[in-house]
Amino acid sequence: MLGDAGQVADAVAVPVGEGAGVDLVEDRGLPPGLVVQQGVGVHVGNLARPGWATLFGVEVEAEVRGVEWVRRPRWRAVLVRVFFVVVLVAQALLILRSYDDAHNFFGFQPFNESSTWRADIVRVTVDGERIPIDEPWPTGAGDDGYDWDDLVGWRVVQHPERTKHAYSGLDASLDFLDESLDWVADNTPLDRETLYLEADVTGHRNTRGPEHRILRSDDREEAR
Repeated sequence: MLGDAGQVADAVAVPVGEGAGVDLVEDRGLPPGLVVQQGVGVHVGNLARPGWATLFGVEVEAEVRGVEWVRRPRWRAVLVRVFFVVVLVAQALLILRSYDDAHNFFGFQPFNESSTWRADIVRVTVDGERIPIDEPWPTGAGDDGYDWDDLVGWRVVQHPERTKHAYSGLDASLDFLDESLDWVADNTPLDRETLYLEADVTGHRNTRGPEHRILRSDDREEAR
């Protein structure tokens, strides 16, 4: 029965004798390609498309072209579709959000920018004097005073007066510099004359520019 042909190419008339107790209608074999599997499954080799069939009043699964089709609750299919859509929307929102962030989180770019920047940083005192940070920065403690490079301790923002490669992009580098200005302003308690720090930045974005930007720290409580 498993080797029966799916179709008969040419009709051939063959005499069939019926013996006692044999009913060719009621006791017939299954059509070619139909096999009952444990009374609950069926292989339907000649179906044109997947679907559900009923054999002897039992709902059975259809297998088409060697692919088994498994019946599952409808809510599971709906849940899978909803989850898939939610993941796609979340990824799209994260990518769009990355372009509003200086560090491009979730907006990975395979190649770094060929951008550069430099900055002239000054200490603006209470009386309006503008003192470059490479000049003496007194603490009143009789030592050598504060030093910008020692305070920040990170080469990305050290020696800002030199033209530097924009680490992780120009926007990210200037964000690091802006945060450094605030950190230094908050961590120089012995400086009683500096009201805030200001950086005059010149940048070139992928060889285009220059771009000018002014960054400044928060006002310092010690100088108020």
